[in-house]
Amino acid sequence: MNQDIFPLTIVADHFGGSYAGAAFTAWNKDPNEVPGDIFSCDRDCSCFWANANRTEIGFGDTPDEAYADLCAKFGKKARKSKIKYWVYELEMSEETSNAINRVLTECELTLDEFFAAAVQCAVDDPEGTREACKEYEEHPESFPDIDIVRFYPVFRDETEAQARRRKLAEESNGSS
Repeated sequence: MNQDIFPLTIVADHFGGSYAGAAFTAWNKDPNEVPGDIFSCDRDCSCFWANANRTEIGFGDTPDEAYADLCAKFGKKARKSKIKYWVYELEMSEETSNAINRVLTECELTLDEFFAAAVQCAVDDPEGTREACKEYEEHPESFPDIDIVRFYPVFRDETEAQARRRKLAEESNGSS
């Protein structure tokens, strides 16, 4: 029986594919198990990819292509219906939530527009993003207290509620 690959983490390449050779990579790992060197400086990232076991990582120009490549490497077919979107469940203090709501109100943005703009800023300014990540590593207390509790894909053939139930079942089975 065809089974999907879980856990699954798909990452936009830190250097746009310069070292990985693709814009996105797919991993049969939890997010915290993906090697940190892929997010690190040029030297560490290039060293990682020069020595990486590429037979266990999916590569592609889109998240769907990286996922399909990973499935092929594991001898599995990618789901016929591809990923529709991703759900990120966040946890934050009331203070942080209020601060974000103030920004949304002042800028007349929806939450979707705000996060899309933040991601676009990160893509447009990779050096600034690397600097912010470095600053976060050195002084995490000076950043908002936002934690990603879980994230998971919603496939075209399922509802968001089904996807969440699938993720929760994986977590309870120890395969988050």
